[in-house]
Amino acid sequence: MTWFLPPSAWVLDQQLTLPPTLHQASVLNDFVRGLQAWLVRYLRQGHSPLIHRRLYTETHMPQDMRDAIAAIALSQSATPDNEYIVSPISSAYLSALLARYADDRHVVVPNLSTAAHLARTQALLIHVLLGLFSSSIRRRAEAESHLDTLLRWTRQLWDSANLDAATSSLVPLGTPAADPITGLYRAFILTESVRRTYLIAHITAGVYLNLRSSGPPYSHACRGDVYITQRAGLWDAAGAARWEATVLGTCPLFLHCLRGHDLPEVGIAAADVDEFARHLFTVLWQADEVEMWTMRTGGEVAAAC
Repeated sequence: MTWFLPPSAWVLDQQLTLPPTLHQASVLNDFVRGLQAWLVRYLRQGHSPLIHRRLYTETHMPQDMRDAIAAIALSQSATPDNEYIVSPISSAYLSALLARYADDRHVVVPNLSTAAHLARTQALLIHVLLGLFSSSIRRRAEAESHLDTLLRWTRQLWDSANLDAATSSLVPLGTPAADPITGLYRAFILTESVRRTYLIAHITAGVYLNLRSSGPPYSHACRGDVYITQRAGLWDAAGAARWEATVLGTCPLFLHCLRGHDLPEVGIAAADVDEFARHLFTVLWQADEVEMWTMRTGGEVAAAC
């Protein structure tokens, strides 16, 4: 039950690169709409494929994330008529986030816990997702100017988690010896959140640059492909007991993201694969492959929202 903890689980494989013969704009726009729907789902339901229901709590919600969630709520009320009100408020939330870490600009790995790295990186990712694909030219330009910061923070987040893995610091301190499953469950949520945030940050950058470019497809690559847990039911488990039962009953499908392409070949049904992974596959595989796999294995093609 510790497949996600050892240092080997943090090895970056081959470069994760968007296909050079990238999909048409409609596919990329569908991918973006799916990500934005996840933000709204978290706002409304407290859980989504990107942000786990147990990652932040009522008593422990970092200010970075409080402001980011407020920005999601604000975006839901934006119209062409009130853009002049919404845009400055959203920009103020983003500026406050960046100002809190202005002194870290020249530090290789800031003195933050992995959880703190994750909160600030997810917050910036939310602001960037809201801005890059906004109808406001000003907000798009502002978000694009912070892409490098997002990727730098993502790299620092990954390095922090990697260091914790090397020193066996990923299982939360204070976990009762009589209840090790709860500690493992919390560690799974943290580590899987790191992996998902890393992937979405890099793939979003690549998708945006391709949509913006009028020339040949832009092939964006990050430092390497990462492992993610691709088995359905683990991320969405309501608690530690359900998570444990799912783990004991099946293989977690802990694979590098690009190795997900092997799943149909070994008989894994699309419905048995986590929604997060399936959504990534829509831009990492060739057009229509995910839909064909879903239909052939008896599933239904559903929108990300």
